[in-house]
This record gives sequence, C-alpha cells and structure tokens, in this order.
Amino acid sequence: MSSSKEQGLGTVFSWHDTWYLTYGIVMIAILSIGFLGNALTVIILRRPEHVRKTLTPLMINLSIGSLIIIVLGYPVAITLLLTGGQVSKEDPSCRWIAFINGTVGISGIVTLTEMSLVINSSLQKSNPNVRISNKKIGWLIAGSWLYGLVSMSPPLLGWNRFVPGSARISCGPDWTDTSGSGMSYSLVLVVVGFFLPLAVICGAYYNIYRILRRELFTARNRGFQLRQKLYMTKVVRMTVTAIIVFMLSWSPYCFVSIAAMFKGSHVLTSGEAEITELLAKASVIYNPIVYVAMNDNFRASLVRMISCKIYSSVTPDGGIISPPTSREDIVKASARSERAMRKLEEWPLS
Repeated sequence: MSSSKEQGLGTVFSWHDTWYLTYGIVMIAILSIGFLGNALTVIILRRPEHVRKTLTPLMINLSIGSLIIIVLGYPVAITLLLTGGQVSKEDPSCRWIAFINGTVGISGIVTLTEMSLVINSSLQKSNPNVRISNKKIGWLIAGSWLYGLVSMSPPLLGWNRFVPGSARISCGPDWTDTSGSGMSYSLVLVVVGFFLPLAVICGAYYNIYRILRRELFTARNRGFQLRQKLYMTKVVRMTVTAIIVFMLSWSPYCFVSIAAMFKGSHVLTSGEAEITELLAKASVIYNPIVYVAMNDNFRASLVRMISCKIYSSVTPDGGIISPPTSREDIVKASARSERAMRKLEEWPLS
C-alpha cells in the first residue's frame, strides 16, 4: 500500500514541465541571492561598529545558518533537477535534505526568539547599556542549534521517518503517517518548532511594547533618553519585521503539513506543494534585505564597504568630499571616526 502510494506521487522530470522549470529557476535565484546577501551580512557585522553589539552574534548566527543550508542543503535539490533524478526514501540524500533543512529552520526561529528575549531583558534593566556577557550569548547560540538538532533527530532513530515530498525533489517528515507514532511526532514537531517559539515571541514583544510605550512617555522631556528610546524602538521594529517575514515564509508549509497530518494524505498536487516549500526555502534571503532597509548603521557600513572610501562623504549640494590627504586632515577624520564609534557603542542592541 505504501509503495503504491509513493508511485502515485512520482512524476517524470522534464525541463519542459512548467513546474520543474520554475522550481529550478527559483532555487538557483534563492541560492545565489541568499549566499551573496548572507556572506555580506557576516562580513559587515564583523566590522568594528557592529561587532560589540549584543544582538550581533545572534544576527551572525542566523546568517551562518542560512549559509550552511545554502551550501550543504539546496545544491542537492538543484543537482536532482539538473540530472533529472528523483529522490527516494531509501536514499541517504533524502534523510540529509530533510534533516539539514529542518535543523537550520528550527534553529533560525529559536534564534529569533532569543533575540526578542534579549531585547526584552535589556529594556527591563535600569541601565539598558549593560550588555549580556559573551558567555551567555554563546550559550544562547549553542542552545538554538541543540534545539534544532534534537527536534529533527527522532526520525533518524525510528520515531516517524523522512520521506520525499509530492514532487520527489526534496524530503521532510512523513506528515501523512496516521499511526500513533507518526502523528505524535508530527504534533510535537509542529508545537516545538513553530507554535511554542511563536507564543514566546508574541509574549516578549507585548511586554516590549508596554515598556517602550511607558518609557517614551516618561522620557519625552529628556532629550538624550528620548533619542535613546526612539533608537531602541527602531531596533525593535527591525527584529519584529525579520520575525514576521520568517513566519510568513514558513507558515504556508506548516499549515499545509498540519492539514496533511489530519487528512492522512497530501492536500496539494505536486506542483502546488512545491510553492509552500519554495516560500520556506526563500527565508534565507530576507534577513539581509531587512537589515539594509531598516538598520541605518548596517546600511552605512554596506555603502562604505562597497565604495571603499571610509572617509568620503557627500556635501549637501551633491558634491563629493575627497578623502583626507594631509596629516592634519587624517587626524581630524580619525577623531570624527572615533567619536562616531563611541556614539555607536552607547547602543548595545544593534
């Protein structure tokens, strides 16, 4: 019965098939844009103006996770497309694709959850400039990966299994397994991998909203504190946007999987099912875009890195101020840079 069911899911590969052609083009675009964006993100966040920020290690962790799946996971699916092959449940690559995709995805949502908790903790302190120790941040990063590994390990040990999706290009947990063992793991995975982190995030940001609303009101007549709170509000907006985009990417796949779990069979056709999968895979390209769009310091660092003119600037009338050439100009420029660096370091979050 199981084999006949799998045969019914099989399709014949053809680049003339619209679904396969579209899937291949989108996957190559995701791989290319995702690799470039996340590699640049890691480089920029390692610059002096960002490296001491509390959230920077967590942001780097997100980008490294994306790079891992881009380098070690996505090429397997692309190779199958290019060679005209199809993955089977007995194929080791099937287990690898499912395991690496799930581990990185869950680690990512846990890291975003930790970012919300770090912001919440910083805002609750009487002195928000007090940073969380590197040791604690290291434990948070290790915990996010351990959480992802533990969540995706049971199918490798016999609790549920990894099987090909409808198009037999990639693999995931067997959402259609209606046995007690299979359904119990599916329920646990949905809860610990999606709904539990989402609940924690919602609770944290509700508290953050209350704190910022109160603090902005009390700081209204104190210029520096007001600027500080407004800056922290921008940081919160950036992280909220990153979380919303991540959740929107994974939500279709999650809800389709839940529907298949209770129905006992796939609810979408081969081509339709790959849409939700591609949306989830595309989550690796969004964070760099969010950082550029909503983080002024990140955007400025990117511009400086691309232009390779650290001390160049633009005059109000659009002219270009050349880099300093005399010793006196260089000393003045260095002093301005140091003052700007100290100002940036006053803000521990981003």
